[in-house]
Order: sequence, then C-alpha cells, then structure tokens
Amino acid sequence: MLERESGNINEKYRLWEEIEHENGKVQYRHRITKRRKDLQPEERGGGILADDMGMGKSLSILALIMKTLGNGQEWAEERNAEHKSRRSLKFSRSTLVVVSAASHIIRRPSTKFFQACEYVHANSRWCLSGTPIQNKLADIGSLFRFIRAEPFDKASEFRKWIETPFDNSYDDPELVRDRLVILLEALCLRRTREVLNLPKTRQFVRHLEFSPQERNQYERTKAVILRNVEHRMGEVKKSSQFGVFQMWLQLRIVCNHGTYQKLFSWHRRSLLEEREAIVGTAGQYGEISCVGCEQPMPVLGCDLTKRMFDDECSHILCSKCIEESSMSLPETRNRCPVCVRWYKEPSVPRDEVTLGHRERPRKRRKATVARDDHESYFNEHGISTKIRTLVEDVQKDLWTAKSIIFSCWTRTLYLISRHLEQAKIPYLQLDGNSPLPQRQATLLKFENEDETPVLIMTTGTGAFGLNLTCANRIFIAELQWNPSVESQAISRAIRLGQQSEVRVTRYIINKTVEEDIRQQQEYKKQIAALGFEEEIY
Repeated sequence: MLERESGNINEKYRLWEEIEHENGKVQYRHRITKRRKDLQPEERGGGILADDMGMGKSLSILALIMKTLGNGQEWAEERNAEHKSRRSLKFSRSTLVVVSAASHIIRRPSTKFFQACEYVHANSRWCLSGTPIQNKLADIGSLFRFIRAEPFDKASEFRKWIETPFDNSYDDPELVRDRLVILLEALCLRRTREVLNLPKTRQFVRHLEFSPQERNQYERTKAVILRNVEHRMGEVKKSSQFGVFQMWLQLRIVCNHGTYQKLFSWHRRSLLEEREAIVGTAGQYGEISCVGCEQPMPVLGCDLTKRMFDDECSHILCSKCIEESSMSLPETRNRCPVCVRWYKEPSVPRDEVTLGHRERPRKRRKATVARDDHESYFNEHGISTKIRTLVEDVQKDLWTAKSIIFSCWTRTLYLISRHLEQAKIPYLQLDGNSPLPQRQATLLKFENEDETPVLIMTTGTGAFGLNLTCANRIFIAELQWNPSVESQAISRAIRLGQQSEVRVTRYIINKTVEEDIRQQQEYKKQIAALGFEEEIY
C-alpha cells in the first residue's frame, strides 16, 4: 500500500515493463494491452484493499493515512526549514477512502453516488471490499474505473481485454486468468484468514428430503404460480422476469416453511417476503433491476417506491421510470404503473387487496395490512423438515457453544422462534427493524450472558457492521443467490478475536429450487476467485 502511495513499486508488480530495442532506445510496454510509451507512465495513487472479511481493512487504511500524513508533515517541515521565514509551505494531500460498504455501491457507474465519488479530487483512491467480484467481472471493472487504473478506467477497455475474452475463452481459457492475475497483483492487495492462523472453520451442508405432505405443497405451489404467471405475463410483456422471480421466491419460502405455509395466492402478504428477498439476494449494497426498463440500480433506497405508491406491491422502479409513468398516467399518479397495467382488465383474477384505489378506503387497506401478522400468515399446524432439523442441530452442544441462526426472511425467523420456544431453547432476535440502541443491548446480552445461547437474525442485518466472535456455530436457513451475502454474514463470527473453531451449517432440500441456487453459487464463487489463489467451498 505504501508502494502504491509513493510510486516506488517493485518491478514485479508494475503494469508497464521496460523494453530495450536493438538501437538502444528504451520504451515502456503495458503487460496486458502491449501498448508502448516513450516515457515511463506513473503508477501510483491508490488501489483495492480486498482482504478477507474480518481481517482489519479499516485498521489498515487508517494506518496508511497516518503514515502518509506523517511523511507529508516531515517533508513540509524540511521545505519550511530550507526557506526559513521567507515563505511558508503548506502540505496538502487528498486521499479518498471508500469503506467496504460504499465499495458495493460504486459498482454501477451510472449511479449518482459513483459519479459524486468520481468527481472528488484525490491524489489517491482506495476501495475497501472483501468481495471485489460478487456476480460478474464487471463488478471489479467498476472499481478499476473508480481508482483511475489506466487504461481500465474506461469500461470499453475492460470489456475488450477482460470481459469479452472471458465470455469467449473456449480457445484459450488461461488467457483471461493470466491477464486478471497481472492486473490484480498490480492494483489489488488480498490477504485471507489463513495468514492470521485463526481457528479452523468447518463447513457442512445438510441435504434433506421433504415429507410427502411438504412435497405435495411444493408441487401445488409451483403449479399455481406457473398458471398465474402465464396469465399475467400476457398483460405486461413476454420477456418480463418478474414471474420467474416470483416463482423462485415462493418455492424457496415453501422449502423453509413446509406445510406451515398457506398455499400461495396473489395476496399482498407476499410483500414482506419479496422485499426481504430482494435485499437478501442482492445484499443491502447490491443491485437489482428496475421492473420498468430492466436497468440495474442499487438496492439501497428501494423503499422509495413503497412510500411513493398506494399499492403495497413489491415492484421496484428507477426514478426515471417513475417520472415517465407519472407523466403518462396522471389519473393514477399514486398507483404503481406495473400494477395498473396488470389489473386494468376485469378478466384478471384478483382478490380484495388488488381492487382499484377508488374501490376501497385507505383506512380499510391499512387495517388489512395491520391484521397481516405472523400468526395469521401461517397455518396453525404443519411440518417443516428444514426448521425441525435446524432446531435439532442447535440443541446439540447448546450450552457449550453460542449459535447464530441466519435467514433473510423475518417470517422464517418467527417460525424458527416458535420451534425454539417449543424446545425450551432461550434465544435473542435481531432484524432490520431493531433500533440501534436495542441492537447494541441485544448483542451485549448475547455476548455476556450464558442464559441466552442462541441469536436469530436476518441475513442483511448480520452482513454489515457487527462483530459476533462470541459465537462459533453458524446456521444458514436458506441459500442466497449471491453467495457473498452469506459470506459477509458468516464473517461477523470468523474474524480477528475468534478463539474457537467455527462450524457453519447450511440446509438444502433435495429436488427443489435450492439445488439450482447451490449451482449458481458455485459458478459465482469461481468467477469471484479468478485471479486469486483461493479455495472454493
């Protein structure tokens, strides 16, 4: 990091190598693009600190700032001493530091946040992210653009030399990897937990079978959704991905809830799961696609749609689509434009909740939502193979090791809490609705009191800003489409300060959508590991 700040970089990690021609002329050639320059290009000014989560990236960048400020002060004092009282030299140097959470937001150059950061003047630009590549190579391409890593600060150059060859790497599969290794060695520092000699982390995957009743519920749910999706997609456009997402979402919920889950219908009670799934799948600082234009946008701030429209649906629209819809549909300004198009024909099946805005008073709608609590959401009796197995696993070594249970849905946490209470297992709970003082009090109690050996929390809450090294058993109720979301949550326990072996257990229902998610996770992990010598688990 100091080399990147000073420009005094080891030749091994320079992107420009010196070449000498037969006539004695010296030029500098880029190791990837092979472009040549007569003068040695400057290679300094920041980089990407991609240490594994829990490795102390914040401390590293603070130490770097203190070191560079100290060097700058010494240099300024020397210059002032030379000029004595004739004039005074003020040392000024700007270092822009992007913490790990913000590095997720700047993956999309079209966002205002990225543009604001890009316009800030800085001699050095550092990105801190334990997951520089989450879903695709373009993720780290945006970071290269932000730190001004020429010529890859241009998206077209990154696509030309990295992305496109990767997509067409059948002839030479090592080509892209070699290029990426060169680029990462020069601009990115990544150290894994192995260098800290932390206690071992053991990963387990429990493959479970549905009971006959749960399998029947799963297949019935799938059939109902497919029938409705085919009908509704004709009302919007054939290429819409909303129906597919809806099916995946509801089938994942059945995998968790089993026959406690009431048979799916297009009731607004699915709003909570859909919004939680969006954040849980992409991550709080990830990206989703606008339902209108299908352009990517950051998850952060997606609740704006919920507050803007009277329809309490799960559709997420970008600001441009919202503005255009309000101009084209002035008489339905407070209605979600997607819902308006879906429900404008009387032939579309609908229940009371999907009736038009003018057909029911606002107070009645609010009362309906208020009654939609956890108790009325579930069947009173049912079977959940996954939750039953999870609670049985928690009971083992209950009083000798603290446990954390993660789920992206508060509904699932509620059902887990019911099973914990039936098993007489004391627990604490944290979710996104917990205010900061309550969150701090809960964490303090979990850490210091042996009477509460279990903490249940939403994945999004556990993914950012918490230190949970007092726990050494992690249970993941459901897999996430974005594996980095799971990794961030797990890393709350696997970090500096952990003294015990950590056991991570995941649960997969066989012959369900969860097996597809597992395959997608493996593919994304392989992409994320490109250029890094890391073990894929």
